[in-house]
Amino acid sequence: MKKIVIKLLMIIIATGNTTQVNAISVDTTKRNKDDYFNVHFEGDIVVSEDDKNIISISNYGFIEIKQSSFGVERRLVIKSDNNGGLIKQFFIKNEKQNFVPKGQKWLSKVLPKIIKTTFLGGKSRVDRSFKKGGVNAVLKTIEDLSYDFVKSKYIDFLLKKRLSVNELNTILKNLNGLIKQQLYIFEVLEKNQNSFLKDSRVSATFIKTISQYESDFYKFSLLQNAIKTSNELTEMPSSQDIMAISKSITSENYIAKLCYSLIEIQGANKSLDQILTLFNQINSDEFYSNNVIRKILTQSLDISALRKLLITIQASPQKESNSITFYEYVFSHNTYTESEILEILNTILKNTVKPISLYKSMMGVSKAISKSTENVKEQYRKIAMRLKPNYEFYYDKVLNAIEK
Repeated sequence: MKKIVIKLLMIIIATGNTTQVNAISVDTTKRNKDDYFNVHFEGDIVVSEDDKNIISISNYGFIEIKQSSFGVERRLVIKSDNNGGLIKQFFIKNEKQNFVPKGQKWLSKVLPKIIKTTFLGGKSRVDRSFKKGGVNAVLKTIEDLSYDFVKSKYIDFLLKKRLSVNELNTILKNLNGLIKQQLYIFEVLEKNQNSFLKDSRVSATFIKTISQYESDFYKFSLLQNAIKTSNELTEMPSSQDIMAISKSITSENYIAKLCYSLIEIQGANKSLDQILTLFNQINSDEFYSNNVIRKILTQSLDISALRKLLITIQASPQKESNSITFYEYVFSHNTYTESEILEILNTILKNTVKPISLYKSMMGVSKAISKSTENVKEQYRKIAMRLKPNYEFYYDKVLNAIEK
């Protein structure tokens, strides 16, 4: 049985209008390199129900098939006459032959192979199967195709139709079984994610499909795109949905970037719960966690949101470093009441263990303290006393900072 090896080449030809031509080279031989055929086609091509004939081609479209076998070259050209008809030409060794019967017989032999290994006539085949048996019939047609690239193109054709919630869920649930290479599943999901996110009954299946990826990059890219296009959608992925994907992302760089996207697109006030859900996954890299905190604090958060952020920070593995970042930024960009400042000072006292972290936190709030009441300054001095026994240099700097 002959082994079919396909090479797919996408050629863009620049003319007055940009035209895309699909060039496919198929090797149908087991050993003999002389036995192969090449296919070039352009336009919408409709094939017969038995997949053995071409019945229509859109205006200015064409298909050219070449095969060389044991030194004998056969070439078939079918093009639109731009009036609804077809012009068919068949050549053997560059000598023109009657299309009927030789050319027709040869086409009926090679066309089924081309159809199974390329997306030639794919749209018309999807339309035909869908008309007969809906989504399930199309999926059955796709199952019989040879290559993941071709299958992904057929699914793209299918997803251009108006589909119900159940039909969209059926496609998502079958993707991993139909297509083995994650790259092509990713491309299908990326191109069509707006369709999958418009209804929560579909988005749940979409999220589950993404979560099955091994690649952090694919999961990150799809979730980031969903966030970036959220303003065009009827609903955002929920915190639970984000967690379902992000908990399997190991790259803290990607997690931080998702936080940035939420802040930039939705705003920290609107999406703080989702941001903090992601922030909790940054467990080892202070650089990323501190940058997320700085990004959050560029937003105008009310005191309740600041408390929520600080509670999250105090539970993080990098709480002392994160706290310093928090205090420095908060007190340099905002004005607070005496009670609010005292609350934050008490938080520093309770949650800062390392002397260097205490020193940095105190210095971070010192400018605001210097402009506050004597009551606040006295509490600040009491906290600074923790530095005095062994770190008098830091103690003196902390006290001098509020006397300027």
